[in-house]
Amino acid sequence: MISSTILLTGATGLIGHHLVPALLEAGHRVRALHRPGSDTSYLPKNHEALELVQGDILDIFTLEEAMLGCNKVIHAAALISFQAEDRHSLDQVNQEGTANVVNLALDHQVDQLIYISSVAALERESSIINPTSLADTWQSKRAPTNYAASKFAAEREIWRGQAEGLSVSTVYPSVVVGSGDPRRGGTPALFKRIKEGLSTYSTGHSAFIAVSDVVDACLHLLSTRESKRILCQGHNMSWKAFLSLAAKKLKVNPPTRKVASWQSALAWPIAGLWSKISGQKPFLTRDRHRLAHAHYTYVGDSFEKALGKPFKPIGKAIEEAI
Repeated sequence: MISSTILLTGATGLIGHHLVPALLEAGHRVRALHRPGSDTSYLPKNHEALELVQGDILDIFTLEEAMLGCNKVIHAAALISFQAEDRHSLDQVNQEGTANVVNLALDHQVDQLIYISSVAALERESSIINPTSLADTWQSKRAPTNYAASKFAAEREIWRGQAEGLSVSTVYPSVVVGSGDPRRGGTPALFKRIKEGLSTYSTGHSAFIAVSDVVDACLHLLSTRESKRILCQGHNMSWKAFLSLAAKKLKVNPPTRKVASWQSALAWPIAGLWSKISGQKPFLTRDRHRLAHAHYTYVGDSFEKALGKPFKPIGKAIEEAI
């Protein structure tokens, strides 16, 4: 029995393409929104409960057409970029796109909107001894990256929708570990670099979450109309530890050369200058430098309380991804 008709934005993204088969298996009908030309090869084929719809969250008309007849929406579409020239695009996709989703969900009186946010939307402090939690909601200081600023702006649109009567639940993933197309970045691209021989590591910390845990959090939220916020922080660890563990799973040598903060602080402007000469996007940017050396850690039990289970071990998540 089909329990819901769900519009999923960002269906071909890292989280989205893992969500689709899980939603279908749970008995939902899924309308998967994807942009023209996007790679849909990761999505299930010829499933009677899956409808692929071309559109864009920045195009009101295609978005509204996709939402017609859907009683629930999972908004997973987002732009992730740490390139300075993408600031406007980040604001457009993440803030304006989310505003469009919220406005149409209100207009069509959908039963529930589940928003896949990010830990970047929280008020984070670069500190191992003062971890970030769901209590750190409002960004009182300037966001450290353009991406973080855009996700917080999107978060404000979600709060507005909730204030106007929309039933909203939010998931805050940390660095998502899962399989996907390396050309689209994220951990699939990172695993590819490690396999090819990544020799350096940064001095920072972050948290890492299995994509299956993010999917399970969404499935749980679909089972209740109550508005909830779930922090999918996963496992706190240094970038060196994560890269070394991934290298071990890939059966290659781990990175051994430490790049200190002052070194990348000097290097990213040079990389930016070289990109202007070569015409290629720099891998090292100001925002990447800040993230690589920030000591972001997280704490909370919202996931365990809601789902009644611990996070998947990060080693297992890496094995499944590679």
